[in-house]
Amino acid sequence: KLGHDLTHKAATEPTCTAVGNNEYWYCSRCKTYFKEESCETEYTDNINTTTGVWIAGGHSLPDSYDSEGLGHCATCGKIVGEAPTLVSNESDPFNGYYAISKPGHLVWFRDKQCESVYDDVNDETTYPSAGINGYLVNDINMSSVCHAANPESGVDMLSWEAIGEKTDYLGTFDGNSKSITGLYVEGQSRNALFACIGEGSKVKNLTVEGNVKGSYAAIIVCMTSGNAEITHCVSKGTVNSTGSCVAGVLGLDASGNKASVTYCTNYASITSTGSNVGGVVGNQPFKVEHCINHGAVTGGANTGGVVGYMYYPTNPVADCTNYGIVTCVSSESYSNVGGVAGFGHGFTRCSNYANVTATSAENVGGISGYANGGYDYGFKDCMNTGDIKGYNNVGGLVGKLWANNNANSYTTGKVESSSPYAGLLIGSYSHDPANALSNVYYIKGAKVKANGTEIANQILGTGTISSPATAVESADVSSGKLALKLESKAETPGTWGQDMTNSSSPQLGGPKVYFSGTYLCNGVVLTEEYTNDDSQATTIPAHSAEYESNGFCTACGESKTLHGTGTAEDPYLISSVAQLEWFRDQANATSSDYTACAKLVNDIDLSVSSNRTWTPIKISSNYAGTFDGDGHTVKNMVVTYS
Repeated sequence: KLGHDLTHKAATEPTCTAVGNNEYWYCSRCKTYFKEESCETEYTDNINTTTGVWIAGGHSLPDSYDSEGLGHCATCGKIVGEAPTLVSNESDPFNGYYAISKPGHLVWFRDKQCESVYDDVNDETTYPSAGINGYLVNDINMSSVCHAANPESGVDMLSWEAIGEKTDYLGTFDGNSKSITGLYVEGQSRNALFACIGEGSKVKNLTVEGNVKGSYAAIIVCMTSGNAEITHCVSKGTVNSTGSCVAGVLGLDASGNKASVTYCTNYASITSTGSNVGGVVGNQPFKVEHCINHGAVTGGANTGGVVGYMYYPTNPVADCTNYGIVTCVSSESYSNVGGVAGFGHGFTRCSNYANVTATSAENVGGISGYANGGYDYGFKDCMNTGDIKGYNNVGGLVGKLWANNNANSYTTGKVESSSPYAGLLIGSYSHDPANALSNVYYIKGAKVKANGTEIANQILGTGTISSPATAVESADVSSGKLALKLESKAETPGTWGQDMTNSSSPQLGGPKVYFSGTYLCNGVVLTEEYTNDDSQATTIPAHSAEYESNGFCTACGESKTLHGTGTAEDPYLISSVAQLEWFRDQANATSSDYTACAKLVNDIDLSVSSNRTWTPIKISSNYAGTFDGDGHTVKNMVVTYS
């Protein structure tokens, strides 16, 4: 029979932040704590005052707390908080949550979350309260707990010590649509309300206003680790940093590609000389959707209005908007600065309304500085109205684009580059030229300023794009016409609209636009007007009775069926776009010369053709018949075939 295998531990006094222990002898074979070396009396493995091996630590709590639930530890002098009520009512949506209604309650919650238990034998520290849940009962102001220094009043700086600093916060913190104000954080290792939230944690429905200074810095959450969720949160105030991964809502997803940030808004001014800086998110989340930035953002490499750096291509940045001025202080190659993001893989339904200035930076764009090819596309249903200024590879939508299938977007902002590489749409493109763009619009006659020279209609700074972009008149942007075009090509109905009273350009999610002008019965527009009033919407009128009886419509001149047999004596009588397209397709379907004859009996307006870009008749071999225009006109033809 084996005897005990003992380890001796002298008695240790508890501290304000750690438990102590009675003197004990621990047997690793029977997993038992003994009071004496002879192993006659056992301890229990707990803090029971009579039988336990452990001695409870913690602050020396005051007999009473002030009106804000605050007091001071008699041992160390630290501010301590009054314990909030733990909700115990299964019918209450906050059952199992601590009800936080005072600054002291939040202090207690922070200290409780990081309470540790140390197992000396296994050399292991555990945090049994790391996953406690809390919710705000009402707005609370933290200025009595943390504040800036005031030398004139002899007041020293007192920083907030973040929740989750010693161990990741693993619970749910629900702001309950209430606010924490007066937060002051400075000089901590991780500067924010929460230092780090970990696997399965949630922070939601919370507004935080504060002043944060430090290297790793954000107002709400400095860092995440694991599958954490931040949703419906608002950050206000200021963030000033010299470090990287700085933002209003979340600074850094330290696990990379796991945290999600959705329906969050930043109003704070964000300033850093470091990299990966954003209004809402700084660096590497799994998902950023439905987020808005209103605050001015200044940073180094990879700086964006909403998100600084989104490396992982799992999800596109979706439904995000920037209204805050973006400024870059970096002169690095591949600085990557954008209205919505500095660097990302895909962007859908994203808007930038603010100027982006990065006079010494490379890869600068209205939506993203760099849009990489890790997703199916670079951008879809995106818009920019801000002026974009940079050093090199500067574009109204994207600075450097390495992705195909970029679609249904527009820009109206000015573009300026210190180098020759500036484009109204793209600064630099390096992927498939034929599949770069579709239904992407810019202002006809708009000029880029590249290396001091103004150049009209230059959509690309460097690279090759053979797929067409479309120039539109300024009047079409403000009238609602462009909004209707964009909506007709959107993947999701209701994507595009425009407030016809207050907005001068199309808006993502704006009021629906209706055509209220007049049509000819073949769909050709006679007069153009647009409205948000569905009762004023107009439709295409019916053809005359002659059309329905296979004759020619007395209003538009078109026939329902194609007349003629295609011979010289009986040519095809072409009266509509559809009939001209049919004739073209018949000709192009044969590799030999095409000899059928045709005659126009009507003016043809190709603005209503099935494909806005016209494919010529007989792109190979020859047309060998007779095509008689008979004095009619084919107009609004766009040909880009080569």
